[in-house]
Amino acid sequence: MSADADETTIAGRLRVLRQQQGEAIGHPTMSETEFAKLLGVEAAGYRAAENGTSEPSMALLTALHHTTGISLDWLVMG
Repeated sequence: MSADADETTIAGRLRVLRQQQGEAIGHPTMSETEFAKLLGVEAAGYRAAENGTSEPSMALLTALHHTTGISLDWLVMG
């Protein structure tokens, strides 16, 4: 996990997940828009969730789980 990411919020955990996935595929500077495209979700919705201006939608949570295998318990509850 990135030392500079705040994992105490869903938004922070989304940021950590995006950074980890980017590193895993050799693209450590993957943008929010690129990650949303990888997930198959709208970039604006992903950005809003990662920036903490809205809660992640069920579609985003489902895409995150199916694409990355991440535990939704960790993502939502910490």
